[in-house]
Amino acid sequence: DKLPEVRCAAAASLGAMGAEGAAHEDAVMKALASERDPRAAAAAVHALAEMGRARGVPSFEAVAAVVKLLSSQHPGVRSAAVRALGAAGEQAAPHMAKLFKCLSDRSPQVKIAAVGALAELGPAGQVYAADVARLAHDEWQLPSARAAAIDALALMGDRGAAFEDEVAELLADPSEEVQEAASRFLQSIGGGYYT
Repeated sequence: DKLPEVRCAAAASLGAMGAEGAAHEDAVMKALASERDPRAAAAAVHALAEMGRARGVPSFEAVAAVVKLLSSQHPGVRSAAVRALGAAGEQAAPHMAKLFKCLSDRSPQVKIAAVGALAELGPAGQVYAADVARLAHDEWQLPSARAAAIDALALMGDRGAAFEDEVAELLADPSEEVQEAASRFLQSIGGGYYT
Protein backbone atom coordinates (compact mmCIF):
# COMPACT_ATOMS: atom_id res chain seq x y z
CA ASP A 1 0.00 0.00 0.00
CA LYS A 2 1.15 3.56 -0.62
CA LEU A 3 0.16 4.82 2.84
CA PRO A 4 2.77 4.18 5.57
CA GLU A 5 0.00 4.02 8.17
CA VAL A 6 -1.52 1.04 6.36
CA ARG A 7 1.87 -0.70 6.15
CA CYS A 8 2.38 -0.08 9.88
CA ALA A 9 -1.00 -1.58 10.69
CA ALA A 10 -0.38 -4.57 8.43
CA ALA A 11 2.98 -5.30 10.06
CA ALA A 12 1.51 -4.90 13.55
CA SER A 13 -1.33 -7.25 12.68
CA LEU A 14 0.99 -9.92 11.32
CA GLY A 15 3.21 -9.64 14.40
CA ALA A 16 0.20 -10.04 16.68
CA MET A 17 -1.08 -13.15 14.90
CA GLY A 18 1.39 -15.53 16.52
CA ALA A 19 2.34 -18.60 14.50
CA GLU A 20 -0.10 -17.72 11.73
CA GLY A 21 1.55 -14.34 11.28
CA ALA A 22 5.01 -15.88 11.49
CA ALA A 23 4.24 -17.79 8.31
CA HIS A 24 4.50 -14.42 6.53
CA GLU A 25 7.99 -13.58 7.79
CA ASP A 26 9.50 -13.66 4.28
CA ALA A 27 6.94 -11.13 3.05
CA VAL A 28 7.68 -8.81 5.99
CA MET A 29 11.44 -9.06 5.37
CA LYS A 30 10.92 -8.33 1.66
CA ALA A 31 8.80 -5.28 2.50
CA LEU A 32 11.35 -4.16 5.10
CA ALA A 33 14.17 -4.28 2.56
CA SER A 34 12.49 -1.64 0.42
CA GLU A 35 10.72 0.36 3.16
CA ARG A 36 11.53 4.07 3.18
CA ASP A 37 9.18 5.24 5.92
CA PRO A 38 10.87 4.96 9.33
CA ARG A 39 7.60 4.27 11.17
CA ALA A 40 6.70 1.44 8.83
CA ALA A 41 10.24 0.03 9.03
CA ALA A 42 10.10 0.09 12.84
CA ALA A 43 6.69 -1.63 12.75
CA ALA A 44 8.10 -4.33 10.45
CA VAL A 45 11.06 -4.89 12.79
CA HIS A 46 8.68 -5.20 15.74
CA ALA A 47 6.59 -7.68 13.74
CA LEU A 48 9.71 -9.78 13.03
CA ALA A 49 10.52 -9.82 16.75
CA GLU A 50 6.98 -10.96 17.57
CA MET A 51 7.16 -13.64 14.88
CA GLY A 52 10.37 -14.93 16.43
CA ARG A 53 8.71 -15.05 19.84
CA ALA A 54 5.76 -16.94 18.39
CA ARG A 55 8.14 -19.49 16.88
CA GLY A 56 10.22 -19.72 20.03
CA VAL A 57 13.32 -18.55 18.20
CA PRO A 58 13.78 -15.97 15.43
CA SER A 59 15.10 -17.10 12.08
CA PHE A 60 18.71 -16.41 11.20
CA GLU A 61 17.51 -14.38 8.21
CA ALA A 62 15.26 -12.18 10.35
CA VAL A 63 18.07 -11.48 12.82
CA ALA A 64 20.41 -10.61 9.93
CA ALA A 65 17.81 -8.22 8.49
CA VAL A 66 17.39 -6.55 11.88
CA VAL A 67 21.14 -6.19 12.44
CA LYS A 68 21.46 -4.27 9.17
CA LEU A 69 19.05 -1.67 10.55
CA LEU A 70 21.33 -0.79 13.46
CA SER A 71 23.01 1.60 11.02
CA SER A 72 19.77 3.31 9.95
CA GLN A 73 19.80 7.09 10.06
CA HIS A 74 16.46 7.04 11.91
CA PRO A 75 16.61 6.59 15.71
CA GLY A 76 13.15 4.98 15.74
CA VAL A 77 14.34 2.28 13.36
CA ARG A 78 17.61 1.76 15.26
CA SER A 79 15.79 1.47 18.60
CA ALA A 80 13.28 -1.00 17.11
CA ALA A 81 16.19 -3.06 15.80
CA VAL A 82 17.90 -2.99 19.20
CA ARG A 83 14.70 -4.12 20.97
CA ALA A 84 14.24 -6.90 18.41
CA LEU A 85 17.78 -8.12 19.08
CA GLY A 86 17.02 -8.14 22.80
CA ALA A 87 14.06 -10.39 22.06
CA ALA A 88 16.18 -12.66 19.84
CA GLY A 89 17.83 -14.42 22.76
CA GLU A 90 20.78 -16.61 21.84
CA GLN A 91 20.42 -15.67 18.17
CA ALA A 92 21.69 -12.21 19.12
CA ALA A 93 24.92 -13.56 20.64
CA PRO A 94 27.03 -13.08 17.47
CA HIS A 95 25.93 -9.45 17.39
CA MET A 96 26.66 -8.44 20.99
CA ALA A 97 29.44 -6.04 19.98
CA LYS A 98 27.03 -4.14 17.71
CA LEU A 99 24.42 -4.09 20.45
CA PHE A 100 27.00 -2.84 22.95
CA LYS A 101 27.93 -0.03 20.55
CA CYS A 102 24.33 1.21 20.80
CA LEU A 103 25.01 2.26 24.40
CA SER A 104 26.92 5.19 22.92
CA ASP A 105 24.41 6.01 20.18
CA ARG A 106 23.70 9.72 19.73
CA SER A 107 19.99 9.11 20.36
CA PRO A 108 18.75 8.62 23.94
CA GLN A 109 15.92 6.50 22.52
CA VAL A 110 18.47 4.00 21.18
CA LYS A 111 20.46 4.01 24.43
CA ILE A 112 17.28 3.25 26.39
CA ALA A 113 16.47 0.39 24.03
CA ALA A 114 20.05 -0.91 24.29
CA VAL A 115 20.13 -1.14 28.09
CA GLY A 116 16.76 -2.90 28.01
CA ALA A 117 17.94 -5.32 25.34
CA LEU A 118 21.12 -6.15 27.25
CA ALA A 119 19.10 -6.87 30.37
CA GLU A 120 16.67 -9.03 28.40
CA LEU A 121 19.52 -11.14 27.00
CA GLY A 122 20.32 -12.61 30.41
CA PRO A 123 23.88 -13.80 31.05
CA ALA A 124 25.11 -12.66 27.62
CA GLY A 125 23.93 -9.11 28.33
CA GLN A 126 24.97 -9.14 31.98
CA VAL A 127 28.59 -9.10 30.84
CA TYR A 128 27.98 -5.42 30.04
CA ALA A 129 26.71 -4.48 33.52
CA ALA A 130 29.71 -2.21 34.18
CA ASP A 131 29.03 -0.30 30.96
CA VAL A 132 25.36 0.06 31.87
CA ALA A 133 26.39 1.33 35.31
CA ARG A 134 28.68 3.91 33.66
CA LEU A 135 25.75 5.15 31.59
CA ALA A 136 23.66 5.44 34.77
CA HIS A 137 26.32 7.67 36.31
CA ASP A 138 26.94 9.84 33.24
CA GLU A 139 25.47 13.23 34.16
CA TRP A 140 25.66 14.31 30.51
CA GLN A 141 22.97 11.77 29.61
CA LEU A 142 19.26 12.50 29.81
CA PRO A 143 17.68 11.42 33.10
CA SER A 144 15.40 9.00 31.20
CA ALA A 145 18.43 7.17 29.74
CA ARG A 146 20.15 7.08 33.12
CA ALA A 147 16.99 5.78 34.84
CA ALA A 148 16.59 3.11 32.15
CA ALA A 149 20.19 2.04 32.78
CA ILE A 150 19.50 1.71 36.51
CA ASP A 151 16.33 -0.29 35.83
CA ALA A 152 18.33 -2.56 33.51
CA LEU A 153 20.97 -3.13 36.20
CA ALA A 154 18.19 -4.36 38.50
CA LEU A 155 17.47 -7.08 35.96
CA MET A 156 21.09 -8.17 35.56
CA GLY A 157 21.26 -10.54 38.50
CA ASP A 158 24.41 -10.64 40.59
CA ARG A 159 26.37 -8.62 38.03
CA GLY A 160 23.89 -5.77 38.28
CA ALA A 161 23.59 -6.07 42.05
CA ALA A 162 27.36 -5.68 42.31
CA PHE A 163 26.81 -1.98 41.61
CA GLU A 164 24.66 -1.47 44.70
CA ASP A 165 26.96 1.14 46.25
CA GLU A 166 27.32 3.08 42.98
CA VAL A 167 23.55 3.14 42.50
CA ALA A 168 23.03 4.17 46.13
CA GLU A 169 25.06 7.30 45.39
CA LEU A 170 22.40 8.22 42.83
CA LEU A 171 19.81 8.64 45.56
CA ALA A 172 21.30 12.14 45.88
CA ASP A 173 21.25 12.85 42.14
CA PRO A 174 19.74 16.19 41.08
CA SER A 175 17.25 14.34 38.86
CA GLU A 176 14.16 13.01 40.61
CA GLU A 177 13.75 10.42 37.85
CA VAL A 178 17.24 9.05 38.52
CA GLN A 179 16.63 9.10 42.30
CA GLU A 180 13.42 7.09 41.87
CA ALA A 181 15.15 4.53 39.63
CA ALA A 182 17.95 4.18 42.19
CA SER A 183 15.39 3.62 44.94
CA ARG A 184 13.59 0.95 42.82
CA PHE A 185 16.91 -0.75 42.15
CA LEU A 186 17.88 -0.86 45.81
CA GLN A 187 14.46 -2.18 46.83
CA SER A 188 14.58 -4.86 44.13
CA ILE A 189 17.93 -6.21 45.30
CA GLY A 190 17.07 -5.95 48.98
CA GLY A 191 19.19 -2.89 49.61
CA GLY A 192 16.30 -0.74 50.75
CA TYR A 193 18.23 0.34 53.84
CA TYR A 194 19.59 3.21 51.74
CA THR A 195 16.20 4.86 51.33
